[in-house]
Amino acid sequence: MREQKDEDWKAFFRKTVALIVLWNSTEKIVRRQGFHGYHHNIVAYALAWLFHLTDSRIDMERIWQKQAVGEPITDVLESMSRIVNEHIRNTQQNVTEYCKREECWDKLKARDFVLPGSIRGEYISESSCGKYDPTISGENKAVEFCKNKGSKGWLELYKWLREGRFLTPNERFQSFNMVNFLQKGKEPPVALSILCKRIWEEAEIRGWNYTQ
Repeated sequence: MREQKDEDWKAFFRKTVALIVLWNSTEKIVRRQGFHGYHHNIVAYALAWLFHLTDSRIDMERIWQKQAVGEPITDVLESMSRIVNEHIRNTQQNVTEYCKREECWDKLKARDFVLPGSIRGEYISESSCGKYDPTISGENKAVEFCKNKGSKGWLELYKWLREGRFLTPNERFQSFNMVNFLQKGKEPPVALSILCKRIWEEAEIRGWNYTQ
């Protein structure tokens, strides 16, 4: 939060709460349909797909004001969740692990889904200040921080953490996970980058000192 010096915190708070309202509403839709497990995966993918197809134009301020999600949105999410449920299970891999792969998301985005015209009534108006962008600068900084350290830096950190038994086994593993992404020339995921940036900084407190 300290990095977001220019953030409009009132608007940020309202949009964050609106996203939680939207998540909870979607979770109820998914549970109502009686899918066998993977509820959180279905919710996450259905919402991501909705934001993708609507170009993030859903009016989060309206959801905040009503503290409820409009019927056109819930109707679309109900249809989407059924497709997502079938989509994530259509694999020979472990479903949870498959959901973490870019391949799963790319294949979903490639599917045809026609949004009903009624959804446009839930969009931000043209006179609004702009569409909701869930990406914040702190996330971008975390990704750049990890990329700048390079795969060699993360490999050395992993060895140092393992030899000294610093931090948790999972945190040590995540630092090695970052090595794999960077060695393959892939953009590291935001969530992994935020975690690894914190791991690097905590390691420095414990005496880690790396010079490229």
